[in-house]
Amino acid sequence: MKPDQRNRLEALQEKIAEVLIEEMNPDNWAGAGIIPALMDKEQRGNRYFDKKNAAMTAVIYMDNAKLLENTKAALGRDPYKDNELDKKIQKAEQDADKLLENVRKTAGKTHGKPAKS
Repeated sequence: MKPDQRNRLEALQEKIAEVLIEEMNPDNWAGAGIIPALMDKEQRGNRYFDKKNAAMTAVIYMDNAKLLENTKAALGRDPYKDNELDKKIQKAEQDADKLLENVRKTAGKTHGKPAKS
Protein backbone atom coordinates (compact mmCIF):
# COMPACT_ATOMS: atom_id res chain seq x y z
CA MET A 1 0.00 0.00 0.00
CA LYS A 2 1.29 3.43 -0.89
CA PRO A 3 1.79 5.91 1.97
CA ASP A 4 -0.81 8.32 0.52
CA GLN A 5 -3.35 5.48 0.36
CA ARG A 6 -2.75 4.58 4.00
CA ASN A 7 -3.06 8.25 5.02
CA ARG A 8 -6.38 8.62 3.19
CA LEU A 9 -7.77 5.44 4.75
CA GLU A 10 -6.65 6.49 8.23
CA ALA A 11 -8.32 9.89 7.81
CA LEU A 12 -11.53 8.17 6.73
CA GLN A 13 -11.36 5.77 9.66
CA GLU A 14 -11.25 8.68 12.13
CA LYS A 15 -14.25 10.39 10.51
CA ILE A 16 -16.27 7.18 10.38
CA ALA A 17 -15.40 6.40 14.01
CA GLU A 18 -16.82 9.75 15.16
CA VAL A 19 -20.07 9.11 13.30
CA LEU A 20 -20.24 5.55 14.62
CA ILE A 21 -19.83 6.68 18.21
CA GLU A 22 -22.81 9.04 17.87
CA GLU A 23 -24.98 6.53 16.02
CA MET A 24 -24.28 3.67 18.45
CA ASN A 25 -25.28 5.73 21.48
CA PRO A 26 -28.76 4.51 22.52
CA ASP A 27 -29.50 7.96 23.94
CA ASN A 28 -29.54 9.22 20.33
CA TRP A 29 -32.03 6.62 19.09
CA ALA A 30 -35.69 7.45 18.61
CA GLY A 31 -37.70 6.66 21.71
CA ALA A 32 -34.70 6.94 24.04
CA GLY A 33 -35.85 6.40 27.61
CA ILE A 34 -39.10 4.70 26.57
CA ILE A 35 -39.41 0.95 26.92
CA PRO A 36 -40.34 -0.71 23.60
CA ALA A 37 -43.69 -1.93 24.92
CA LEU A 38 -44.79 1.69 25.41
CA MET A 39 -43.60 2.96 22.01
CA ASP A 40 -46.02 3.65 19.19
CA LYS A 41 -45.49 2.21 15.73
CA GLU A 42 -43.64 5.27 14.43
CA GLN A 43 -41.25 5.36 17.40
CA ARG A 44 -40.47 1.65 17.00
CA GLY A 45 -39.86 2.13 13.27
CA ASN A 46 -37.63 5.14 13.83
CA ARG A 47 -35.72 3.28 16.54
CA TYR A 48 -35.27 0.30 14.21
CA PHE A 49 -33.97 2.66 11.50
CA ASP A 50 -31.51 4.27 13.94
CA LYS A 51 -30.17 0.87 14.97
CA LYS A 52 -29.95 -0.33 11.37
CA ASN A 53 -28.13 2.86 10.37
CA ALA A 54 -25.61 2.38 13.20
CA ALA A 55 -25.07 -1.23 12.10
CA MET A 56 -24.36 -0.15 8.51
CA THR A 57 -21.92 2.49 9.72
CA ALA A 58 -20.17 -0.26 11.70
CA VAL A 59 -19.93 -2.32 8.49
CA ILE A 60 -18.32 0.61 6.67
CA TYR A 61 -15.92 1.05 9.60
CA MET A 62 -14.94 -2.63 9.55
CA ASP A 63 -14.53 -2.67 5.76
CA ASN A 64 -12.21 0.30 6.00
CA ALA A 65 -10.27 -1.40 8.81
CA LYS A 66 -9.76 -4.41 6.52
CA LEU A 67 -8.47 -2.14 3.77
CA LEU A 68 -6.05 -0.56 6.23
CA GLU A 69 -4.83 -3.97 7.33
CA ASN A 70 -4.63 -5.28 3.72
CA THR A 71 -3.36 -8.71 4.73
CA LYS A 72 -4.56 -12.13 3.69
CA ALA A 73 -5.74 -12.82 7.24
CA ALA A 74 -7.81 -9.61 7.43
CA LEU A 75 -9.25 -9.80 3.92
CA GLY A 76 -9.72 -13.56 3.64
CA ARG A 77 -7.93 -13.34 0.28
CA ASP A 78 -4.63 -12.15 -1.17
CA PRO A 79 -3.90 -8.48 -0.37
CA TYR A 80 -5.09 -5.85 -2.82
CA LYS A 81 -2.65 -4.53 -5.39
CA ASP A 82 -2.19 -0.76 -5.71
CA ASN A 83 -4.70 -0.29 -8.57
CA GLU A 84 -7.29 -2.37 -6.71
CA LEU A 85 -6.62 -0.37 -3.55
CA ASP A 86 -7.15 2.90 -5.40
CA LYS A 87 -10.62 1.72 -6.46
CA LYS A 88 -11.47 0.43 -2.98
CA ILE A 89 -10.25 3.64 -1.35
CA GLN A 90 -12.24 5.77 -3.78
CA LYS A 91 -15.37 3.73 -2.95
CA ALA A 92 -14.66 4.04 0.79
CA GLU A 93 -14.24 7.81 0.43
CA GLN A 94 -17.54 8.05 -1.46
CA ASP A 95 -19.33 5.98 1.20
CA ALA A 96 -17.83 8.11 3.97
CA ASP A 97 -18.79 11.34 2.18
CA LYS A 98 -22.40 10.13 1.84
CA LEU A 99 -22.46 9.16 5.50
CA LEU A 100 -21.03 12.49 6.61
CA GLU A 101 -23.44 14.41 4.38
CA ASN A 102 -26.33 12.53 5.96
CA VAL A 103 -25.04 13.40 9.42
CA ARG A 104 -24.65 17.06 8.46
CA LYS A 105 -28.21 17.18 7.13
CA THR A 106 -29.62 15.71 10.30
CA ALA A 107 -27.30 17.50 12.74
CA GLY A 108 -29.32 19.16 15.45
CA LYS A 109 -32.40 17.09 14.66
CA THR A 110 -33.64 13.86 16.09
CA HIS A 111 -36.63 12.76 14.02
CA GLY A 112 -37.91 16.31 13.73
CA LYS A 113 -37.14 17.25 17.32
CA PRO A 114 -34.15 19.27 18.55
CA ALA A 115 -31.28 17.05 19.67
CA LYS A 116 -30.59 16.67 23.38
CA SER A 117 -27.69 18.80 24.65
